[in-house]
Amino acid sequence: MANLIDYLNKNGTCSFSTLPFNVVDAAILAQVSYLDFNQSNAHKFKDLTNEEISIAAKVTWYPEENVLLAQALAQSERFGNVEWIAPLELNDRKKEQQFFAITFQIAPELYYLAFGGTDGSLLGIKEDLNMSFQTTVPSQQSGLKYFQKIAQNYSGQFYLGGHSKGGNVAIYAGVKSPLQLQDRIKQIYNFDGPGFGDQKYEKLKDRITKLIPQSSIVGRLLDPTNDYQVVLSNAHGFHQHDLFTWRTESDHFVNLNEPDRFSQYFSVATNEIVNLIDDDYKAYYIDTLYDLLISTESESFAELKENWLTKTILILKGMKDADPDLRKVWLTVTKNMVEISFKSTKILFRKNPKKQ
Repeated sequence: MANLIDYLNKNGTCSFSTLPFNVVDAAILAQVSYLDFNQSNAHKFKDLTNEEISIAAKVTWYPEENVLLAQALAQSERFGNVEWIAPLELNDRKKEQQFFAITFQIAPELYYLAFGGTDGSLLGIKEDLNMSFQTTVPSQQSGLKYFQKIAQNYSGQFYLGGHSKGGNVAIYAGVKSPLQLQDRIKQIYNFDGPGFGDQKYEKLKDRITKLIPQSSIVGRLLDPTNDYQVVLSNAHGFHQHDLFTWRTESDHFVNLNEPDRFSQYFSVATNEIVNLIDDDYKAYYIDTLYDLLISTESESFAELKENWLTKTILILKGMKDADPDLRKVWLTVTKNMVEISFKSTKILFRKNPKKQ
């Protein structure tokens, strides 16, 4: 079956007037927003050199696939003249924020605002975890401000979208914007990004598209609803979060009826954990574990893997030397998570009895 790159190779000669902008196009721009074009003088895909593409893709989770994607964009008539404007990157340890946004002009007075997902940094993961006990996180607020500024400077209509945390930020920016600005939104795309707990967004509900793979993990976080479409991925487990593994057919993704049992279990368990464990306990638990990780002088999971034995010893020593009250909190929260996980397993299997 085809993927994002195959879709581009097949439809690269089709203009947006011939083949209207669709959900696969939205996923492509969400994915390409991970690339770092700051060292390039180009502002259109057709002007990118192979060397610039290689440099831009180095910072991404999947450099080889992203190089192929960007090369296909550069060579296509469909995306060749798409111009990017107003890139904004914010990394703030004090605020615990990792944010990126960029705007693509698809046609005159038609724009796609892509909000970046979590990179490999510990800072980015920390902001994601903060969603479990904070009403809003800095990247959501920055996403709203970014959308308002772009809408103020450019007339026309907007698509908003993003992958992972970027999809969450896209929805937040849309639903929290003033009503007159919401009227200029054509569609919001959330590709396997977390939800918002019990928060409702009825006004834009018909213009929000959320897609998750069959074994979704990230996309089920903080989302007790069933307001999503399930797409087929050819990967397993967490690797399904990778948009390159999502199968395409014509101008859409291959759909499935529902998430698999693992994803259902994960959704029940994590949402129970978020709802039943006190916010102060969650904050303390997450904050102190984060402090332990950065005490190794690592800024990313890749750096944690370097000299992993030495860094593991440092983390274990930090846990051993921690204040007794702190260790008690760790034990309590961990125990609660294990108990809730077992309870969720029983509930799920009662709802889905084994076929005889």
